[in-house]
Amino acid sequence: MSSRIQSSMSALMTALLLAGCGEDLAAPNYPDFTDALAAQEDQNTFVESPTPFIPGSKRLSIGIFYDGAYSDIILLDDTTSHFYIYSQTFGIQNEYQLVREGLRADAILGQGSAWLGGGVTWDNPQDLSNWTTMHVSLWSESEDYNSLQIEFEAGAVLRVPVADYGFVANGEWHELTIPLSDLVDLGADLTSVTRPFVLSGGNVSVGARLIVDNLYLE
Repeated sequence: MSSRIQSSMSALMTALLLAGCGEDLAAPNYPDFTDALAAQEDQNTFVESPTPFIPGSKRLSIGIFYDGAYSDIILLDDTTSHFYIYSQTFGIQNEYQLVREGLRADAILGQGSAWLGGGVTWDNPQDLSNWTTMHVSLWSESEDYNSLQIEFEAGAVLRVPVADYGFVANGEWHELTIPLSDLVDLGADLTSVTRPFVLSGGNVSVGARLIVDNLYLE
């Protein structure tokens, strides 16, 4: 397993308090990267992305939901870059059977809460103005996720329904392509991004699964 994956995933193990928000943030239910886990990954076949990286091109990983090739990465270091789950509203675990790219994906698991929320937070605003498009692959067969939104905080908090970009919970993979210009039109300042990818929604039944993979910016 590459050191970048180890560095990214180790950031997911700490329960923190979101500054100024007052929300209790629970650590993801993420397995440690033990020898047994590494052995399972070694047995899996690497799945080529439906949008493979072209050497010499630009691709940004934000340190989670992606384990393919990239030109740039902002690691989850749990110091200034974090993955938060708000108020224990969902769980997360490795997914090996439904994989869109790489060796593994991530399964979001509903907890039966009245709402769901969590994702990547950067303490220090990042300038993403040189990036044009967000890509992410989603899979679910639970209609609870049909109202899911992606939150993007950049001077203002923007919410875009995943259904607007082609997602429907029908047990198939959907490749979402979100022009960052859509967020700019809603008021985003791409020079000052503090939350690049947060999932939010209403009530999700206990155990209802959403598989997330192939998240990157180009």
